[in-house]
Amino acid sequence: MNEDGNVSRFFNKGAGERKLTFQLSPKYTDTAKHGDKDLPDNYIGAGWLLAEMDQAAGLRAHTYTGGRTVTRAIKAMSFDNPVKVGDFVQIFTEVVSQGRSSLTVKVESWAESRATGEYNKVTEGMFTFVAVNENHKPVDIATGLEITGRPQRTAAPDPPPQGTLIKTVIPGKENRNYLGDVFGGWVLAQMDDAATEVAGLHTGREVATRGIEDMAFHKPVFYEDEVSFYGDVVKTGNTSVTIKIEAWAKRKDGGQNEKVTEGLFTYVALDKNRTPVTIVPQQP
Repeated sequence: MNEDGNVSRFFNKGAGERKLTFQLSPKYTDTAKHGDKDLPDNYIGAGWLLAEMDQAAGLRAHTYTGGRTVTRAIKAMSFDNPVKVGDFVQIFTEVVSQGRSSLTVKVESWAESRATGEYNKVTEGMFTFVAVNENHKPVDIATGLEITGRPQRTAAPDPPPQGTLIKTVIPGKENRNYLGDVFGGWVLAQMDDAATEVAGLHTGREVATRGIEDMAFHKPVFYEDEVSFYGDVVKTGNTSVTIKIEAWAKRKDGGQNEKVTEGLFTYVALDKNRTPVTIVPQQP
């Protein structure tokens, strides 16, 4: 029972316990597809890993709360080591904090190289989730009851999309989670794919994801929404470039076009030996 006398909905709290949540090995269909075609094609795109990490974190959040949760934000992440086809990838999760309706899950990804046997951390990040009901309204984690009494704010209209339209995708049945919504990992993978395309065109080089930041999920994506991704170069360094990506959803029921998520993706330009090289921005 909690302090209000209500029966707790926790099935398995496990807070502070680091658990192996996923074990998997990427295939050639998971490889990065942009850049110089002469480069080795067995490197895995960060989008694939982000999607798997989000699914692992979401599973841990569901196990912890015993109910529906949605991704709300991801703190800054850096990608320190590449993943290749056939590597053995392990994803660990740990619930590190909880509020009334939200919780944060730390996610670590480690990979054992198929070629050398070396075992290294690839990346880690903090994924924040909010417990919601079937109407996507926040609920108290302990009771499952919708949180009411909060001041209602009138949402300001979204400003027009920023950047160039990169692609539009309609998620299929295979992109839904067990509750029927499109899982956040699919959106993350699509954003990384769009940002990689912008970075590759800007640098004229093969690029590798080095980090993401300011990732915020504003609204959910639903099956058969028309999702458009807009990209813009916001910073160019000596060997790195940062791309802002916005995802917008045109609702399948004919509703308005809404911004669903946005974030910053940083890439490093590489030569054919996958060594960072100075960026010479390409002319449009």
